[in-house]
Amino acid sequence: MQPAEHFARLKRLLDLERAAEREENARELERMPISAREALGKTAARLVLDGVEYGAGGYPLLVLSRSISGEELTPFHGMSTGDSVRASLPPGGETASVDGVLERIDEARAWVAV
Repeated sequence: MQPAEHFARLKRLLDLERAAEREENARELERMPISAREALGKTAARLVLDGVEYGAGGYPLLVLSRSISGEELTPFHGMSTGDSVRASLPPGGETASVDGVLERIDEARAWVAV
């Protein structure tokens, strides 16, 4: 097998594994109520879209935030940079959700590459 063929095959296998992990994570999270997912830090609800920025290569970054006054934990306490995320959008829009990758996090704000 030529090196180019080897790496092309390896990339296909990694892409398959990545897709399977996303599906498994989505199924696991859908089994839990939102309140449980929030307590685990796997879901951040009641977010506001603060704007859109652009990252390297021109890809859009959704800037999401939530006020944290009086809360013990930040909305994103169980999330890490690089996590796959799904942003559910308000009803009546073109799409119900957008999948992306958590690019950056601070206490009350997250940047999601879409």
